[in-house]
Amino acid sequence: MAPVTVRQRWAALLRGSGDDPGGVLVDIGSSVRTGVRDRRVATARPADELVADPVQCTRLLGTAAARAVHSDFVRAGFAHPFPRPDADDSFHDALGVRWLWCDGEPAPLEHPLTDAGDVGSFRAPPVPTRLVAPSVLDDDLLVVADVAAPGPVEFCAAVRGPWSFLDDVADDRATAAALLDRALEYAIGCYDTLLQALPVPPDLVLLADDLGYADSMFLAASDHRDLVAPRMRELVAAIRARTDAPLGLSVTGAVGGILPDLLDLGVHVLHVQHDARGLDPAEVRRSLPATTVLHGVTDLVELGRAVGVGDMATVANTVYQFARTTPAVAAPVGSLDLAELPDAIVGGRFLAALGADDLALVRRAGPVRSIVVRCLDAVRDTEIDTSDVAVPARLDVAVVGPG
Repeated sequence: MAPVTVRQRWAALLRGSGDDPGGVLVDIGSSVRTGVRDRRVATARPADELVADPVQCTRLLGTAAARAVHSDFVRAGFAHPFPRPDADDSFHDALGVRWLWCDGEPAPLEHPLTDAGDVGSFRAPPVPTRLVAPSVLDDDLLVVADVAAPGPVEFCAAVRGPWSFLDDVADDRATAAALLDRALEYAIGCYDTLLQALPVPPDLVLLADDLGYADSMFLAASDHRDLVAPRMRELVAAIRARTDAPLGLSVTGAVGGILPDLLDLGVHVLHVQHDARGLDPAEVRRSLPATTVLHGVTDLVELGRAVGVGDMATVANTVYQFARTTPAVAAPVGSLDLAELPDAIVGGRFLAALGADDLALVRRAGPVRSIVVRCLDAVRDTEIDTSDVAVPARLDVAVVGPG
């Protein structure tokens, strides 16, 4: 029998068939949302260093690094220069937000339109012009098109300030609509540029937005449907004009009340904030069709640590909880620090050892000791070498626009 390729496994997962004989697919580092952060100070960085996200300092990972972290996915997306802080350790991002470095974490200090009386003339920055992507298709890696541009709500909260934007939504819908139009214009430009320039077709196109907190959304569900959802549909239509690749959506906040609206966008892969109110992964799974793949519902770092110290109760419970969420991709629940990466790799490799029959049995009967022990044995044979991640990658960067 011919070996099953990663794309055949991916297609089976998207069909919701549960017949993948190759084990669980793992995604580490293929997007800014689940990438590897490097919080070194600017003086420790090369002057020409590029990153996937300049605020979160997300590393650019190429195919060698994807294989090193045992990921089945690799990112294709824009590259940005690392921001050089001023004397007061602050810097401005592309949207004009002023950030302060504080113990290695960026904190927003000033938003360009907080006190602006007229925001209609605000224009988004130029679309990024530098691209990092695989040059050829690999049989063992799936390509994720990750623009890493802020979603509509995140864009408006950044340029206007979250409280001023909420005031606009409540009292000045015209201003809120104008800002959202700028966000849509910028996002369409980014996706259009990226998808035209990719040297290989993507296996997944990722959308993302910051929609709220663990216990609430920024906007009421009715405001989201009125203001945000129509523009998201326009964005998806623009993407569909370029590719028919599956669509992934990663959102933060307690979005349970608008899950049907999000799925109506044609989402194939869904990454939600698993610890937010009303978003228990098993409960979410029951509300979704089998053809919607969950992503990032298992804390790979916690699982890897439990494997390392022999915490069998946590390991067994994690296996059971993961089985209840399938079809699913094993991925971090959020971005990783370099120090967390080895544990995440172990957690991913442990889940990758689960086959379709294992998952079906665990869903029915709960954790099965023989299955857990076999996965532990598989992890013991895993070589972990993060040197391709710990050192900034020197990847081929293509210029895809003027400037």
